[in-house]
Amino acid sequence: MNSMDECCNDENGKIALGVPLIYHFRENNNEQSLKVEDLQEYHDCEDDEDDDDDLEVSSLGDGTQSPAEVKLKIKKSLLELRCKIENAILGNFLLGEPDKDLAPEDVAVSREQLREISIWGVPLLPSKAHEGTDVVLRKFLKAKDFKVNEAFDMLQKTLIWRRENNIDGITEEDLGSECGNAGFLCSKDREGRPVCYQVCGVFKDRRVYKKTFGSNNRCDKYLRWKIQLVEKAVKKLNFREGGVDSIIQVFDLKNTPMQGTKELNSLSKKALILFQNYYPEIIHKIVSS
Repeated sequence: MNSMDECCNDENGKIALGVPLIYHFRENNNEQSLKVEDLQEYHDCEDDEDDDDDLEVSSLGDGTQSPAEVKLKIKKSLLELRCKIENAILGNFLLGEPDKDLAPEDVAVSREQLREISIWGVPLLPSKAHEGTDVVLRKFLKAKDFKVNEAFDMLQKTLIWRRENNIDGITEEDLGSECGNAGFLCSKDREGRPVCYQVCGVFKDRRVYKKTFGSNNRCDKYLRWKIQLVEKAVKKLNFREGGVDSIIQVFDLKNTPMQGTKELNSLSKKALILFQNYYPEIIHKIVSS
């Protein structure tokens, strides 16, 4: 899990989540840059985006722009990000520049594989016109105040992190029973959001604590288990206009041990930073009880 550890640095130097740490385009477009106008016919900014825009106008408005101007800014940012991602996928550099030593046939395979890239089950190639693509892209834009380059950078880092740590396959992994009582998916809230319920009190038993955090490998497994739990919740989401596209996290702090929990505190902090950096706007709310 070295790559996970290396990525556990909040870009802003702090944790924003307040929870106690205890617990079909032309084929020859491959070598051409796309323009905003090229994608417009595939992705008209229709009225179905207005509801989401309304929720974001207040956070972008600085008093000098009208709500209509802010909405236009949001739509323009989304269109620009679509084009940037389309170019990066068709140009075969979304995950970084390809190895120059690759044989031409391998480069061709890599290019075709990249055209099918997805995140949370949603295709990212805008010209596929999947209904969930814009929903996902808006999450990255909103997390970066609709700054296109920063949102693209965040998406790129997220995809690289997921590939390096096999996150797409994490829900199928058997991570043992040590963490089984520490968290589970617990129904949904009134709006239909999946609830991730985590119990910190189980670690009051020192035998359980040592079994879970007694070595670096076990600590890595615990961190991976926390990611797995969130990924299982994400699989229940519906990335489409008007769909449920975020989750709730609940931390039960009853009987939480207050001393001798260095490993738990450290891993909880790492998990919070990972979720902030690689799951933008996925966690709707965090509740402690």
